[in-house]
Amino acid sequence: MFVLFFLTTIAVVHSYKVDHVSLLKDENAKTCNTEQYRNSDALENENVIVMRRGCSINIGVALTAETDAEKKAKLDVSIFDFNAVLQASSDESLSLNKYLSWHSTGDLSGNLALTIPSDAYVGKFLANLEVGNTHILTGLALFVIFNPYNKDCDEFVEDAVSLSEHVENEHGLVWVGSSDYNSARIWHYEHFEVSNLDVAMSALRKLELQYRNDLVLVSRQITYGIGNDICWGRWSGSYTDCKYCHEASFWTNTTEMFNIMRDSGDKIRYCQCWVFASTLTSIGRSLGIATRSTTNFESSHDTDYNREIEEYFVFDEKSKTYQQTQGDSDDSIWNFHVWNEMWMKRHDFTGDSSKYNGVSDWNAVDSTPQEQSYGGNPDMDQYGYGAYQMGPAMLSLVKQNINTDKCKHHQNEARFGCYDNEFVISETNANYTFWFKKSTDSKFTKFHFLTEIEAENDPHYDRSSNSQLPQMPTVGQLMSTKKPGEISDECSNRMIQNCESERLVVTSLYKNDEPSGPGIPTDRTNYAYDVKERSRRRRRALDLPLENTNMNIEYTIESEPKDYYLSPMIVAMDPEASIDIYGDDFTFGMMEFNLDNDAVDDDVPLDVYCSLTVTAQNYRGENILVNGSDVVKSDSMWYTTNWGVNGWCQFALKQEEYAPWLALADTYPFSFKFTLSVSIFESANYTEVLPLRAIVEQRKFMVCNPEYMFADRILCANNGLNWFKPSYGRLDYECDYIPDVNASRIGDGFCDAEYNVAPCFDGGDCCALSCVPSDSQFCENMDCIDDRVAQRNTDDYDCDDPLTFIEYMNALELEAICIGAQEFECPSDEWMNSTGNECIDMIAAVINESYSELKVCSSETVYALSQDMYDLIEDVTQCMDGLYGNDTDVDDMFSSTSAISDTIVDDKKSPQGWVIAVVIAAIVVVALVIIGALFYVKRRKGGHVRESYVAMVGNDAVDAESNTLQ
Repeated sequence: MFVLFFLTTIAVVHSYKVDHVSLLKDENAKTCNTEQYRNSDALENENVIVMRRGCSINIGVALTAETDAEKKAKLDVSIFDFNAVLQASSDESLSLNKYLSWHSTGDLSGNLALTIPSDAYVGKFLANLEVGNTHILTGLALFVIFNPYNKDCDEFVEDAVSLSEHVENEHGLVWVGSSDYNSARIWHYEHFEVSNLDVAMSALRKLELQYRNDLVLVSRQITYGIGNDICWGRWSGSYTDCKYCHEASFWTNTTEMFNIMRDSGDKIRYCQCWVFASTLTSIGRSLGIATRSTTNFESSHDTDYNREIEEYFVFDEKSKTYQQTQGDSDDSIWNFHVWNEMWMKRHDFTGDSSKYNGVSDWNAVDSTPQEQSYGGNPDMDQYGYGAYQMGPAMLSLVKQNINTDKCKHHQNEARFGCYDNEFVISETNANYTFWFKKSTDSKFTKFHFLTEIEAENDPHYDRSSNSQLPQMPTVGQLMSTKKPGEISDECSNRMIQNCESERLVVTSLYKNDEPSGPGIPTDRTNYAYDVKERSRRRRRALDLPLENTNMNIEYTIESEPKDYYLSPMIVAMDPEASIDIYGDDFTFGMMEFNLDNDAVDDDVPLDVYCSLTVTAQNYRGENILVNGSDVVKSDSMWYTTNWGVNGWCQFALKQEEYAPWLALADTYPFSFKFTLSVSIFESANYTEVLPLRAIVEQRKFMVCNPEYMFADRILCANNGLNWFKPSYGRLDYECDYIPDVNASRIGDGFCDAEYNVAPCFDGGDCCALSCVPSDSQFCENMDCIDDRVAQRNTDDYDCDDPLTFIEYMNALELEAICIGAQEFECPSDEWMNSTGNECIDMIAAVINESYSELKVCSSETVYALSQDMYDLIEDVTQCMDGLYGNDTDVDDMFSSTSAISDTIVDDKKSPQGWVIAVVIAAIVVVALVIIGALFYVKRRKGGHVRESYVAMVGNDAVDAESNTLQ
């Protein structure tokens, strides 16, 4: 009887007919906090659901019964079959039936609820929902992602501000530059695009289903997947060797990158650390993990895992100075390095490390390929292979210099820990050491330890526990990430690019105030040391008195560009052009050693030997070679000085000397590294081979490759920064009229409000571009009201938008209509909208009621335009000068053609937007033509000669494939 009833039930189920199915997308998105995910139609699947683990979704189902037996039967969850297949390297199946429940709204209708637990597997699944043999849903794209909104999930973010910034914000900043001067690049993550979520899931394609509920393994897999499947890293060579290839600075938008990856069927070419990090931020947030990008300045790459960055020198007995050599290590210091942090609660520690479980913390992860790491990657671990992957390294352990290897899925060498704490400790807190030997030593002679390098009074400088030793310079400076909140106009404006109000310094998350370790090398000699602070700027230097004589020698080291410049960079341009445009030569670098011999105890002559070596480096600290050599300049000199007589050595790197390195278009120098070596001997005593005093100082000067040049600033192409014309020593200040003025407080590096009035301006102390730091005041608390140096704004530009003007004209020059454009004939009586020269018409298209701003903008941006384009613009303005005189009123420059301008500029990066933009532009233009025509007729009737100028664009059509105007 029971068997018969069972078979009857099955038979009834088999004959149900599907009447209606609803995914209830809006309701489910609200329930699971996935409302921001958009454009699911970009995928091939007709039906897409994005749900977070730890939440429930409903699917509305209505069936039709065709027999009396079916009508009498009641529906329950047992008749549904919900199966899914993971879309990854291994097509693993998963039954969802145990997560289903049925909520009836009628005899044969109701909601089928799918409730995913808080520890569910994440992934993209293709799911099928059936009733018996009747298909309800086929090929449903089901994305299961993490849930930072659910307190039961390990990814839970309690702080609402952090949740808004690190999960929901689609726009961010990534800091680049050097510790002395840096700013931020804007990145558009757009992680709520479903097509980007699809790519994010592909980063996990090699992670089996059984591991996909483990945040530790998922985050580690992301670092591996980005480098293995998504981003192609390149730091030298050609960046334009394929159709979709671009240098790393080209990318600012994740969607654009991922679209190109899909179109090309290849990895994104090319990426560097900030692109890797921005990609990981996009993927992490898309998957529902709180993620942020963090920049570490003076970031070390410790290749031998000893928490030291070694530099090696040979004492050249001919020049009697220390010359740097490769030595025994491949360690390097990067100007900056960008990685990521992910927020999670960990449960993977074992043994005596299990005490770290259950703690929510930021964990460092890094997808930039650097060193192979082992463990935590089941796909690679089964073969005993390492992989380019890093993290997650819990920051609270990094700060304590703890590298535990006791955790699940760990294997092989202990140094890789759980995971890569050791590597992050060195990146942010390694010791910096000098080693040397003599040039006459055998190649088998070992290098001897000199000293840690001197540093300055900063809470995060590495200070030795031995008070007799000099301070070490900080490895890991000004570690920066974006503060929660919106990006200010001052930061987003490429002309200003001041993002200080957006910076959050997180150095204290990685290390304590000094002494913070991570340890003092033990292999050292018994030299005596002293410490001398010389500048507030961060640098690498050692001061080595080898005997206790002449200990009172005092000296200073000066350099150009000046340490206190707002943008201390060498400008890679013609020196004469620099003088002509900016009033001085800013194209060279200089170091000068000044010896003050007044304090010498004995009247003993001193011989001073100096040398300078300059190398060109990329931002990773790797030397750039030209003709097989990495030395840009090498020079030496010596002199003898007596008691009471001062002396100096000066070396300058000129543009003509580094010009060969500028010709390397694909490996443009990020900075020049200057190494100055000074050795001091007693003139009467040469029995000792080594000097009485040895001084080595290293400074890096970033290089600005001009992209756009303006009267007071340059936008640099190679580093994304701005160079500002220094104003120090070139301005006059009158302060005598102020009653009871204290002259010592004028120009002391501190802004005094009572003196910050015209024309005194406190001697320049209140403006970043005119304040010169003193020994005690470092130009803080600015309140700049001096219009002569308020160069971080563009209020003084007569051209409304010089950068947009440049981008428009430069893009226009690449169009077919302007390539080889011929001169046009200026009309004899009035300007016509169509001159017969399409290129000229497009140049004139930026004009509304007048042409004056065309002339003003071309004049102010002349150095950013090609000569050919400037000549074409000049043809237009000279023609109009002849027709209407040169005293025309200035109106809004871009108002009539903003759509056209935006189309041309945006086409460089978004060919897909051309058609839409030009259609809109065509509508606007046609409307303006009609209005202009009516206005023209009216003015003609009134006896006016001038015509109202309206932009015309041929037949308003664009070829989206060739990106040329038709």
